[in-house]
Amino acid sequence: IEMRQEPGSTVRVRIMRPGSREPFEVDVTVGAASGAGHEPEDLSWRGMRLEPLCDAMRREFGTHYREGVVVVDIAASGNAYRAGLRRGDVIVEINNVMVKTLGDFRTAVAKIPAANVVRVRTTTGIGHIQGETRAE
Repeated sequence: IEMRQEPGSTVRVRIMRPGSREPFEVDVTVGAASGAGHEPEDLSWRGMRLEPLCDAMRREFGTHYREGVVVVDIAASGNAYRAGLRRGDVIVEINNVMVKTLGDFRTAVAKIPAANVVRVRTTTGIGHIQGETRAE
């Protein structure tokens, strides 16, 4: 059963304890989902759109990996594509820093200047994404 309630609202929950014949009810205040409002569900970086790896993504892309971020879209004209990354690749490491979540990914790339080459390990291999160049 899926119920959608706003954080802060109150719902009545019926609970059945093992060994008990009678359920009891309690009022529960709905809280915000863990991380809600803090981290978007996707991220764009160097011509790729990345999302957290979840069960649906594992099924869609046929991967057994449990952690990392998955490339859900990639610009065929971008440096990441030229480095060998493709839709469905799961990024598990950036510049020797393990990536398990979008938060890990953000931390790993936060201090990398846009012009720097980035070493990316995916479930299919290692690529080196060239930095972005800008005409002066």
